[in-house]
Amino acid sequence: MDVRLYTDNTVCHKFKDFYDEFYGGKTGLTFLDIGCGEGPFSKYIEERKNRVVAVDIINELPCTECLMSIRADIFEVDFVPNSFDCVIDNCCLQLFPLDKVVELIQKAKGWLKPGGRFYCKTAAESPYYTRVKSRLSTESNIKKMFNGFKGEYSLFTARLMTGEIASHYIVNMVKYKNGK
Repeated sequence: MDVRLYTDNTVCHKFKDFYDEFYGGKTGLTFLDIGCGEGPFSKYIEERKNRVVAVDIINELPCTECLMSIRADIFEVDFVPNSFDCVIDNCCLQLFPLDKVVELIQKAKGWLKPGGRFYCKTAAESPYYTRVKSRLSTESNIKKMFNGFKGEYSLFTARLMTGEIASHYIVNMVKYKNGK
């Protein structure tokens, strides 16, 4: 079964590009999908023979051999340090206050293995996100959220299937090797 990652939404192609660059062909890795929703990213990773812990407050994904589905508030869960090769947030954390998100990302830094990556897509100033009233990230927010990580982020603008324009920051950060 091949899972489509909303093929009309080029932002999701950014995730596929990220995945292929850093994890393509690798198996047995462990990912955390924060706010997984219906699970397109979790299923995509699972199909590539990697393990996923998918967390969402309304999670209805079935557990499988490689997918652990947890129905919970991500702010209320905790994991063993150095548990994940990668943590993913696809537009979930943009729904919460910045201070709460900063605290969670710093907590998630401990869940990552040394050299582990954090992939994040978050709303930036654009007509679509102004209309839907998401918290909009700025460059200074990204720096605050990912303090203690190395990596890159870029602004990406795409036309949605509705014809509206949405801008996102695409973040690809790595936990420092020494864990600090």
